[in-house]
Amino acid sequence: MKCLHITLLLTAFLASSLYAQDGNFEFIGQAMGDGNLLDIAASGNYVYIASMLNNPQGSLLTVVDLSYPARPRRFLIDFEMDNYLGFHLSDSLLFFSTYDSMVVFNISDPEAPSVAAIIQDSLGLGMLRGYGNYVAIAFQATIRIADFSDLDSVHQVCRVNCAQIVSDYAFYRNYLLVAEGQSGFYTDCLLEIFDLSNPNDPVLVYSSNIVGSRRRVGIEIKDHYMLLYQFWGDGAWGTFRGINLYDIMTPANPQFSGAYFQDLEIWSMERHGDYIFVGDSDSIYAIEFTNPISPQIVGAFPENAFRIFATNNTIYCRTLRGAVLVLDITDPGSLQFVSMYIPGSSPWSVTNYQNYAYVVDGNSGFNIVDISDPRSPVGVNYYRTGNQSHAIQAGDGMLILTDNYAGAVIYSLGDPLHPQLICPIITNSFVRHLYYADNILYLATNDPWDWDGGIYIYSIADPQNPMQLSHVPLPTPHGSMNAIKPHGNYLFVAEGDSGIGVYNTQNISDPQLIRWVHTPSTAADLDIKDDILSPWIMGPGCCLMTFRTHMILRFLIRRTKDPLMQLISKAAWPLWHPLTVAFRRSIFPILQI
Repeated sequence: MKCLHITLLLTAFLASSLYAQDGNFEFIGQAMGDGNLLDIAASGNYVYIASMLNNPQGSLLTVVDLSYPARPRRFLIDFEMDNYLGFHLSDSLLFFSTYDSMVVFNISDPEAPSVAAIIQDSLGLGMLRGYGNYVAIAFQATIRIADFSDLDSVHQVCRVNCAQIVSDYAFYRNYLLVAEGQSGFYTDCLLEIFDLSNPNDPVLVYSSNIVGSRRRVGIEIKDHYMLLYQFWGDGAWGTFRGINLYDIMTPANPQFSGAYFQDLEIWSMERHGDYIFVGDSDSIYAIEFTNPISPQIVGAFPENAFRIFATNNTIYCRTLRGAVLVLDITDPGSLQFVSMYIPGSSPWSVTNYQNYAYVVDGNSGFNIVDISDPRSPVGVNYYRTGNQSHAIQAGDGMLILTDNYAGAVIYSLGDPLHPQLICPIITNSFVRHLYYADNILYLATNDPWDWDGGIYIYSIADPQNPMQLSHVPLPTPHGSMNAIKPHGNYLFVAEGDSGIGVYNTQNISDPQLIRWVHTPSTAADLDIKDDILSPWIMGPGCCLMTFRTHMILRFLIRRTKDPLMQLISKAAWPLWHPLTVAFRRSIFPILQI
């Protein structure tokens, strides 16, 4: 217990010391978001974002002002809600559906929405759609239509019982068209059409399987045509791809008009004027439907979209990585990037060049942020690279980032806002980290599937023709190299569970392992400053260890005769993440003696 008291005392002492040192820094700006994005809706210049919170569990509603898209302003609605199920915008009201209640917000002032009503419903709430002056609510295999004109006296107008779980639905004249599925992987989805001429007595007028579909099917209406597509973003499979077009001039007897774009695995669809905007796993497409029986793809933008919402001449897309991508569709043949808002982003790596920061967050690409005004960083561009990326570095007019399943990618920063691809570097291994200096590129790679993991060293004096100088295999099968850093004639590598490896690179074409330092848990990262190596150790009892590099990795703390420093070493060992992050950023002036 006495030892514990000493540890806690020294921990507090160190925290206060680090805080005092941090007083030399002034916070000037940030770019941040909220939770994991689920859905979006837009009205005028404002975007409404539903996000999921994990701790505590629940939902969050965020309003983003895009009057000036390059500088979005964000407003949080301070109201605790259960898990989100559906959105609906109607004039000055925003309907937010959860499992057992409907929260209705008055958005007359979009920057300060107020709660107009909370309606409890034990029957369950879910996917929302507008139907004239009513709001339709789908839950499981039931669709209810309710009159919300008087929020003090909401009442049900109609109830429709479907054969299967509702996947999507739409209205055409007095008819309700319902795509049903999610009942399993081995049964086709179902299309049912109901006549609502008498709301008190809905009549089923059509029922048929959607051949080749599984799980979920979406519906969109264009004039007197119905477009069906299988939602491939939810583990769907089967033979149904692209768009099936039906003439529903006579809704009780829809006529199949053709199948189009069968090479697309569609995730989302939104109609806007004479165009249909479609998102799949690779791109967002603009499809002209002036002549519905002869649709044509006229434009594309290289980003996926789980959800598309169109308003005015703009589409707002919820991407796979949980961002809101804003595109100008004034000319559908040339979709133009406007901005990107990233709620819940967790950047893995950042680098800067001139007035721009380049950020990767573990997804397939990188964001470009204008930091000319550090107090107000602005996202100005986004590039897709194809695979996940966890590390990025700028230098000598180049931008280099990892392309995890392939190797690395080199871009020219001749125009920092619009980097140009120079060439990829293929390593046939999972690249976790990189370091570039003096025309030499070091790659740390993993070997999860018996690939050629290890250390790769390239000369990129001619960036268009990278030349491999050497490859050092992993020390153990299925091992991992998490970080890499050269220092003089040595190369230091955080090699996961194996610890820290030290390689002599005097002959760079044949690096030699000269020393192992085994760490108590996974070596996840490392840094070097002024001959002090600081590896980041993950696992039970995260910690930071410090070494003298010129002593070839002997403990600095154990070499000192200062008893206070010895005590600090013992106290620092079991510290958890928040304090160790502070240690990592401030350890050098404390421990360098």
